[in-house]
Amino acid sequence: MRNRTTGEARVTRLAEVSWDAKQSAYRFRSHLATGDESDFAGKVVDGAFVWGFETPRGMMRYTITLDAQGRWSESGERSADGQTWQPFFAMTLDRIK
Repeated sequence: MRNRTTGEARVTRLAEVSWDAKQSAYRFRSHLATGDESDFAGKVVDGAFVWGFETPRGMMRYTITLDAQGRWSESGERSADGQTWQPFFAMTLDRIK
């Protein structure tokens, strides 16, 4: 996230993608600076990692790609019916060395 006063970029969350050998499935785990964490199932589709979850108002789906320079791009979509998807979120993260 970007500090509104200084413009400095700060990461306030951590995400990890891992393979769960016991379940034979990918997992996406999110850790927030508040101490909250969540765990979601994921899968690889056409070279991208896709994860999501259901809400009372429909479904959320996120797609993550990495480019040759190691940039993480993620987009989010929501759907009320699981067929028609509306984009609502996009970000690209650069690794700071």
